[in-house]
Amino acid sequence: MRSVITSMKLVSGYNSRFVLACKTVPLQTEVAGTKMAQRISATFAVGDARTKSCFGTSIVEFTGIGNTEEQALTNALKNIKNSPQLRKLVDKSKQRIIDYYNNNAASIIRKAQTLINGKQYEQALFELCAIPEDCNLYEQALEMMEKVYETAYGDESVQLSRKELGAACRKLADEYATNNCPESDCSLGWW
Repeated sequence: MRSVITSMKLVSGYNSRFVLACKTVPLQTEVAGTKMAQRISATFAVGDARTKSCFGTSIVEFTGIGNTEEQALTNALKNIKNSPQLRKLVDKSKQRIIDYYNNNAASIIRKAQTLINGKQYEQALFELCAIPEDCNLYEQALEMMEKVYETAYGDESVQLSRKELGAACRKLADEYATNNCPESDCSLGWW
C-alpha cells in the first residue's frame, strides 16, 4: 500500500492523522497440478484516525498463484498496487484531506505558534508537518518550520534545502508522535 501512496506523490508515515487501512479475507483456494491459486477480497478504507471518520471504502478481489498457499497469498497481495479502484479511492480521499487542511490550517498554525511560545518545538513541528504541500497555507507553515528548526536546533537549518528541512522536520515530528501519541488517538477506531 505504501507503493500506491508513494506513486501518487503522497507521503506515507507512522502516526499520521489520515490513514489507509486494508482488511483481507481469503475467498477461495484452488490446486492445479503443483500450483495453488488463492483468491482474496481486500477492503480498503481511508479515514481520519483522530475523529474516527471514514472518507471512503473500496472492495477489490485479487488472485495469486504460487507453489504453496502462503506464496499464492503473497502474490495476490502484490497485485494490490495495480488496483485502479484503490488509486481512485486514494485520489478522492486526498482531495477531502486537502479540503480539511485548507479549512483548518490557520488554527493549526495558531496552535503551533502557542507551542513555540512555550518552547514545545517538537510538538509544534508535529502540528506543522501535517499540513500538506497542496494546502493553501503550506508556505506559511514551511516558513514557521524553518524558524522553529533554526531556533531549536541552531544554525544547522542554514545548510538545509527546503526539501531537506521538510524531511528533517517530518522525522522529528514522527519521533515526537511515536513517543507522545496515545494509542487511542492513533488507532483505527473507525475501522
